Formats: sequence, structure tokens, C-alpha cells
Amino acid sequence: MERLIVYRVTTLLATTGSTQRIPAHKYVLAVGSSVFYAMFYGGLKSEEEVQVPDVEPSAFLTLLRYLYCDEIRLEPDTVLATLYAAKKYLVPHLAQQCVKFLEVSLTARNACLLLSQSRLFEEPELMTRCWEVIDAQAEMALQSDGFVDIDFPTLMSVLSRETLNCREIVLFDAALNWAEAECVRQELELNPENKRKVLGQAMNLIRIPCMELAEFANGAAQSGILTLQETTDLFLHFTARNKPSVSYPIKPRQGLKKQICHRLSSAYRSNQWRYRGRVDSINFMVDKRIFIVGYGLYGSSSGAADYNVRIELKKYGEVRQPLVVVVIDGLMCWC
Repeated sequence: MERLIVYRVTTLLATTGSTQRIPAHKYVLAVGSSVFYAMFYGGLKSEEEVQVPDVEPSAFLTLLRYLYCDEIRLEPDTVLATLYAAKKYLVPHLAQQCVKFLEVSLTARNACLLLSQSRLFEEPELMTRCWEVIDAQAEMALQSDGFVDIDFPTLMSVLSRETLNCREIVLFDAALNWAEAECVRQELELNPENKRKVLGQAMNLIRIPCMELAEFANGAAQSGILTLQETTDLFLHFTARNKPSVSYPIKPRQGLKKQICHRLSSAYRSNQWRYRGRVDSINFMVDKRIFIVGYGLYGSSSGAADYNVRIELKKYGEVRQPLVVVVIDGLMCWC
């Protein structure tokens, strides 16, 4: 009779408020992870049942699926928890796939939260991708729901960022939203004094003197978070000839440096781009990630004229931006 061989099984506990027992083979875990090897066969040898108090069950099951079947199934809601599990148990390939998944799903709406997580997980490439998105689409990133959930060091790094492409009042409002959420997390009363307290040094990174006067008067000056003396000094800084010193940076942020690519070196008759009714296009390649903020089209060289134009932006033949219909009046139109 054929013998039935049963491998020794260890039961792992994944705890997130409630306890769930997850059975797994010690040998499989030890082969796939040096941490598990040390736990079951090395110097860190533990009992048959071990506790995993800081990993979500769904993330741990994704880790087990990879160790058993070499199969990776990632979901947006659990990918960060899976990345944490892969990092904790030293499963590098799974961690790499989690990072790639996050890069693909990166948008302005989740860039700040992913930046905070990538700092925690020490993923410099993901951090770079996050900064690229935040710099280019700063206002959308700062107004996203996830911004209020970032940690304090990430808040400091965002507020001190020189290349943010946004108005200073947006940064101020975002900082206040974060402070309100932080007061709730620390169970503090929601008032201007506590908001100023939780912001701490971050408050002085906001370049309030670089706001428009109307933005300051209708927003920051009436927020209650500034002292009376600060409000007076800032109003004088905006309006007086002899400006008092203020404790906020007065130099505007540089923002992103725009690169302009010209199809033609000039618009004179010797360098014309003639259109004969056919579909025309321009192909270009880049050696790094870019954000296209607009594109223009030359009109008639003999004077002002109106054209109905259909413009599409494509990548590898696929439309990357919805159809744009423009009417050109004169020589140039931006979309």
C-alpha cells in the first residue's frame, strides 16, 4: 500500500483586532523566507504556533500563495500590507512586484500617501516616482483625501519642497486639514491652538508672504491659527513700504522648470509646415518621465484666421487623452 506522507504543519496567527489561525508547512515557509528558517530551524527557533500580530490576514495569505505556488495576486486595498509582509519576512521578489504595482497605480490622488509609505518601507525608486507626480500635480495631490493621513516627517518634506507647482494658499489649507486630522488622532479638542501645536515646525515652512494679498486676507488671516502679531506683520509685509521681518519664508518656490519643444525653429515662409487635408502627426521620444501640460499649433502666416482642429495625444498608437476640439484664432492655440 502506498504510504501517505504528511508534512509537519505549523499554525500561524495573523492578528488585526481579531485572531485568525492560518495553517502552513514549516518547510515551505523556511525555504521561501530566511526569517521563517531562523524561526523554525535556526537560532530563533520557536514553538509550533507563532503569532504574527502586525500583518493583516489577507496580506499574509498573499504571501503564502506566493511561497506555495509562485503566484502573485495583488489588490489595491491590500498591496501596502502585502509589501510590509514581504519586507518583514525578506521575500524580495514579492516586494518588488508590490512596488511595481504601486508605481502603475500611482496618481495625484494617492501620491502623498504612497510617498509616506515608501519612506517607511525604504523604497527610493517609488519615492522618486511619487515626488514626480506631486511636483507636477501638487494642488490635486494636496487636496486629496489621503493627504491628511501622511506622517509628520512626510508633511515636513512636502511643505519644504522647492519644486511644488502650486499656489501657497493650497499648501496652507492642506496643512490645516492635516492638523485637524492629527488633532482627531491625538484626541485633542479641535481649536486653532491645538492645530498650531500639532503642526509645530511645519507651520514655518509655509511661505505665507508669497500668497496673493486677497488669498491671505480671506484665508490665512481669518483662520485663527496665526497670532495677532503675525497677522499684523504679514499685512504690513504685503502693503507697507517699510516691511517688517516675518518668520515665514518670503522667497517664492521655484516650481517645475518647463521645457518647450518646438516643431519649427521659426514660423517664417522658409520654414513652413504645410497642411494638405491629411492627418498629420509629430513623433517624439523622451529619456525620462514627463508631464505634458499643453501643446500648440501654428496658424496662418498671412494673418489671423479661424480653424476647426481635432487634436489627439497618443502613446504607442493608443489615445492617452480624450479628444480635444479647439478653435484657433490667430497664430497659436494652447490646449
